[in-house]
Amino acid sequence: MRRRVRDHLLSLLVVAVTFAAAVMLAGRGTDAGRESRDRLIAPYIRIDGLDPGDPLHRALLREALNEAYPERPSYADSVMHALELHMVEQFTTSSLKTGAQQPGLTGTKILRILPMYAEFVLVYMIALVLTYYGAKTVGTYRFIRSRRDFRLASLPLALLRTLAYAALFSPAYVIAYALKTTVDTGSVVFMILLAVVSNGLLITYANRFTTFLMHESRRGYVETAMVKGLTPMHAGGERHITVSAIVQPVKRFRGHVFQHVYMNARYQYIPTVKEQASFMITGLIIIEMALNIQGRLGYELLQHVLYRDYQVVAFIVIAIFAVVKVTEIIVDMWHQRETRKFDNRPS
Repeated sequence: MRRRVRDHLLSLLVVAVTFAAAVMLAGRGTDAGRESRDRLIAPYIRIDGLDPGDPLHRALLREALNEAYPERPSYADSVMHALELHMVEQFTTSSLKTGAQQPGLTGTKILRILPMYAEFVLVYMIALVLTYYGAKTVGTYRFIRSRRDFRLASLPLALLRTLAYAALFSPAYVIAYALKTTVDTGSVVFMILLAVVSNGLLITYANRFTTFLMHESRRGYVETAMVKGLTPMHAGGERHITVSAIVQPVKRFRGHVFQHVYMNARYQYIPTVKEQASFMITGLIIIEMALNIQGRLGYELLQHVLYRDYQVVAFIVIAIFAVVKVTEIIVDMWHQRETRKFDNRPS
């Protein structure tokens, strides 16, 4: 277990160092390119009456440069391209705007980002726990229902189920925009619910848990347990499992062979929480970016990407990657503890 934790921490360190080096190299290249471009266009920016944003002025300048430098046909193209980049930068670089902060990672920016990061982690943790609980509950219900007598669903129930699946598999931003006029899409509660019910995450992992239950129900120990007197898995044995037992957070099916099936399936499901966490974080970032929710970490990340403030971008990405790694460490420790319950070797 210590080796796994060490590997996770080492990977976090490698990613942090790689991002830091890439940001330093990108910053130096950007500064050098900007200085070279500014030197190229400096004589023309100072021309009285020249408006680089006017198409007529640009056409006249290009023609004048072609006449002045006939031996350098590409010089005019270089100057015009540099002027275009300069004009774009005036609109896209936050540091050039009146009252804007200087680019780079400063203490003020860190203090502004930290509350967003804390709220992001809180939403992520609650959504992950709810998704884990929902996947186990829905998976267990579907398994129990499949073992009981099959009956054709009525048409209204079938339509309702179809609408539920359509909503659960819809992208998060589609649901959010559909409710944006009636619901506060910036609230923490809405973000948690949206992360849980959208993008098919809940149904996908519920199906996976059901698959684990199906696999375990066919194992030989199930027949052995039934011979020893536990409530069987057939002949209506599942009817002894109540709805309250299925929906409770800590599920217990005492005196029923399904208790062993459930615990073994749960043990196999634990490692998939790491995969589920990665999808959850990705979904939250996309939701915050797509909805343009100001004051959220995803929106802040998008803005700094557009402004090419790569130091802040690297800081946010590494912070999010740290959440992934901490989750993986916790899941590995949890799985290791569950493994010891099945280990008969003396400690």
